Amino acid sequence: MTQQKYPNNLRRFRLRRKLTQQEVIVELGHKTARRLSAWEQGISVPSMEHLFALAHLYKVKVEELYGPYKRKLDYARRKRKQTEAKIPATITPDQEDESIEVLLDRLAEILVEAYFYEKSLT
Repeated sequence: MTQQKYPNNLRRFRLRRKLTQQEVIVELGHKTARRLSAWEQGISVPSMEHLFALAHLYKVKVEELYGPYKRKLDYARRKRKQTEAKIPATITPDQEDESIEVLLDRLAEILVEAYFYEKSLT
Protein backbone atom coordinates (compact mmCIF):
# COMPACT_ATOMS: atom_id res chain seq x y z
CA MET A 1 0.00 0.00 0.00
CA THR A 2 1.37 3.43 -0.90
CA GLN A 3 1.75 6.13 1.69
CA GLN A 4 -1.17 8.52 1.96
CA LYS A 5 -0.60 12.04 0.74
CA TYR A 6 -2.85 13.27 3.56
CA PRO A 7 -2.67 10.70 6.40
CA ASN A 8 -5.84 10.62 8.46
CA ASN A 9 -8.08 8.66 10.82
CA LEU A 10 -11.31 9.09 8.88
CA ARG A 11 -11.88 5.41 8.14
CA ARG A 12 -10.99 4.38 11.69
CA PHE A 13 -13.53 6.77 13.21
CA ARG A 14 -16.21 5.83 10.66
CA LEU A 15 -15.78 2.15 11.49
CA ARG A 16 -15.70 2.88 15.21
CA ARG A 17 -19.16 4.46 14.83
CA LYS A 18 -20.23 1.40 12.77
CA LEU A 19 -21.14 3.54 9.77
CA THR A 20 -20.84 2.64 6.11
CA GLN A 21 -19.49 5.07 3.55
CA GLN A 22 -23.00 5.23 2.11
CA GLU A 23 -24.46 6.29 5.47
CA VAL A 24 -21.84 9.00 5.86
CA ILE A 25 -22.34 10.45 2.39
CA VAL A 26 -26.09 10.60 2.96
CA GLU A 27 -25.42 12.62 6.13
CA LEU A 28 -23.07 14.90 4.19
CA GLY A 29 -25.54 15.32 1.35
CA HIS A 30 -23.46 13.66 -1.39
CA LYS A 31 -24.67 11.22 -4.02
CA THR A 32 -21.65 8.91 -4.28
CA ALA A 33 -18.95 7.69 -1.92
CA ARG A 34 -16.16 8.66 -4.32
CA ARG A 35 -15.25 11.84 -2.42
CA LEU A 36 -15.36 10.17 1.00
CA SER A 37 -13.25 7.32 -0.34
CA ALA A 38 -10.66 9.82 -1.62
CA TRP A 39 -10.59 11.53 1.79
CA GLU A 40 -10.16 8.23 3.63
CA GLN A 41 -7.40 7.13 1.26
CA GLY A 42 -5.60 10.43 1.77
CA ILE A 43 -5.87 11.41 -1.88
CA SER A 44 -7.67 14.65 -1.06
CA VAL A 45 -8.93 16.50 2.00
CA PRO A 46 -12.44 17.59 2.94
CA SER A 47 -13.45 21.23 3.15
CA MET A 48 -13.66 22.88 6.57
CA GLU A 49 -17.43 22.45 6.46
CA HIS A 50 -17.06 18.73 5.83
CA LEU A 51 -14.34 18.40 8.48
CA PHE A 52 -16.67 19.78 11.12
CA ALA A 53 -19.57 17.67 9.85
CA LEU A 54 -17.42 14.51 9.99
CA ALA A 55 -16.14 15.36 13.46
CA HIS A 56 -19.71 15.86 14.64
CA LEU A 57 -20.88 12.66 12.99
CA TYR A 58 -17.97 10.62 14.39
CA LYS A 59 -18.19 12.38 17.79
CA VAL A 60 -14.53 13.39 17.84
CA LYS A 61 -12.57 16.63 17.79
CA VAL A 62 -11.73 18.01 14.35
CA GLU A 63 -8.01 17.70 15.00
CA GLU A 64 -8.41 13.99 15.71
CA LEU A 65 -9.55 13.35 12.13
CA TYR A 66 -6.10 14.15 10.77
CA GLY A 67 -4.08 12.82 13.67
CA PRO A 68 -0.97 11.01 12.43
CA TYR A 69 0.74 13.63 14.56
CA LYS A 70 -1.50 12.79 17.52
CA ARG A 71 1.34 11.26 19.52
CA LYS A 72 3.38 14.44 19.13
CA LEU A 73 0.38 16.56 20.09
CA ASP A 74 -0.30 14.34 23.11
CA TYR A 75 3.35 14.63 24.13
CA ALA A 76 3.21 18.43 23.81
CA ARG A 77 0.01 18.54 25.88
CA ARG A 78 1.53 16.34 28.60
CA LYS A 79 4.62 18.54 28.68
CA ARG A 80 2.39 21.62 28.88
CA LYS A 81 0.57 20.21 31.91
CA GLN A 82 3.89 19.38 33.56
CA THR A 83 5.15 22.88 32.80
CA GLU A 84 1.99 24.52 34.11
CA ALA A 85 2.39 22.58 37.35
CA LYS A 86 5.90 24.04 37.72
CA ILE A 87 4.82 27.68 37.29
CA PRO A 88 3.83 29.22 40.62
CA ALA A 89 0.90 31.61 40.91
CA THR A 90 3.30 34.43 41.84
CA ILE A 91 6.91 34.62 40.79
CA THR A 92 9.59 35.84 43.15
CA PRO A 93 12.72 37.51 41.79
CA ASP A 94 14.70 34.34 42.57
CA GLN A 95 12.35 32.30 40.41
CA GLU A 96 12.26 34.76 37.51
CA ASP A 97 15.12 33.28 35.46
CA GLU A 98 13.83 29.73 35.86
CA SER A 99 10.29 30.85 35.03
CA ILE A 100 11.45 32.55 31.85
CA GLU A 101 13.05 29.27 30.74
CA VAL A 102 9.85 27.40 31.54
CA LEU A 103 7.79 29.95 29.61
CA LEU A 104 10.14 29.75 26.63
CA ASP A 105 9.87 25.95 26.68
CA ARG A 106 6.10 26.26 26.79
CA LEU A 107 6.16 28.71 23.87
CA ALA A 108 8.25 26.24 21.88
CA GLU A 109 5.74 23.47 22.65
CA ILE A 110 2.86 25.68 21.53
CA LEU A 111 4.65 26.44 18.28
CA VAL A 112 5.31 22.73 17.65
CA GLU A 113 1.69 21.89 18.41
CA ALA A 114 0.46 24.66 16.08
CA TYR A 115 2.84 23.50 13.33
CA PHE A 116 1.59 19.90 13.42
CA TYR A 117 -2.02 21.01 13.67
CA GLU A 118 -1.57 23.21 10.60
CA LYS A 119 0.18 20.36 8.75
CA SER A 120 -2.75 18.08 9.54
CA LEU A 121 -5.13 20.51 7.82
CA THR A 122 -3.14 20.79 4.59
